[in-house]
Amino acid sequence: MSSDNLNLIDFQLYLLKTMLPPERLLAAALSDLGYSVDAMHSRYEEVSRSISIARGSQENIKSMLEEVLIWHAEKSYVYRIPLWPKFNFILSYDATGKFIAKAEFVRDIDYPKSSEVSPWSFLEHEIDEVFSDVREVETWGHYRTYLAQEISSGKKYFLRFAWGLLQEVEVVVDEEE
Repeated sequence: MSSDNLNLIDFQLYLLKTMLPPERLLAAALSDLGYSVDAMHSRYEEVSRSISIARGSQENIKSMLEEVLIWHAEKSYVYRIPLWPKFNFILSYDATGKFIAKAEFVRDIDYPKSSEVSPWSFLEHEIDEVFSDVREVETWGHYRTYLAQEISSGKKYFLRFAWGLLQEVEVVVDEEE
């Protein structure tokens, strides 16, 4: 498949693969798209190649996502990707226009914040509203992990985000308890 033939579904499959989401969410998303795990891996490889700098990443991404573009200005683009309808996906490029400076999900203004801290309903930007003593554990590419204490319960959690969208949340049990 050439990069000319890649489309929105391919980019959604690419995002799914890069997120490493919980199995139940992955299975439901693949079912909605009508694709298998093997197809996701294959499409991920195709999209990865097409968005490399050598192949004109910005133009190829814009081409794949053009049907869901909802706003743009100079080097920033906002997309509403169907698998995540309550969120917008923001892509911002550096001054050269060749390198992605920021790529993340943000909550769409038409959808209220969720009271639940669960995968695909909670954003990295919202972490300080629900948690205190937030400590970043690791940052790698579009992944960030944190240890944080929930304000309401005092429980400690491990949180993993991809593209700014929560993928994993787990209670941390202190060995002292």
